[in-house]
Amino acid sequence: MMVFMGLFAAMMNLYFAVHATRSQEDDGTTELLLAHAVGRQSPLVAAVWELLLINLGVSVLEVLGLQFSGMTGAVAAGNWLFGLGLAAFGFMFGMFALGFSQIVNNARSATILSYVFLAIVFIARMGTDVQNTKYTWWTIFGWIEKNETVHQK
Repeated sequence: MMVFMGLFAAMMNLYFAVHATRSQEDDGTTELLLAHAVGRQSPLVAAVWELLLINLGVSVLEVLGLQFSGMTGAVAAGNWLFGLGLAAFGFMFGMFALGFSQIVNNARSATILSYVFLAIVFIARMGTDVQNTKYTWWTIFGWIEKNETVHQK
């Protein structure tokens, strides 16, 4: 479950990161903003804050959903670890997308590059699951997969 929720969190962050940077520059919104007395990096900093707030909001919703679900074995600490782990995972992919959007010159290329990176990382995770599960920690998706939020001893 964590892997697929991480996949959706990554896709959400890729969308918002590219939309907040490259799409607005393609539309000319960034030029209007930079014409005023703001810093040169203001759009990028605003995008980082937007991603941070979106991930924290989604994380709180996930935690509340798990708390109110009443699942057997779910405790508050495990629910918070689940929610914040997904938020950090999604935020990390958002930062990758922001980096990719600074490399290319339009939103379409930034989106394609971000999703190609996501696909490569996900395929690498699938390869470690098939070949040798000890190497799962070496993939980014392995980090979210091995996040044991509820572990019975």
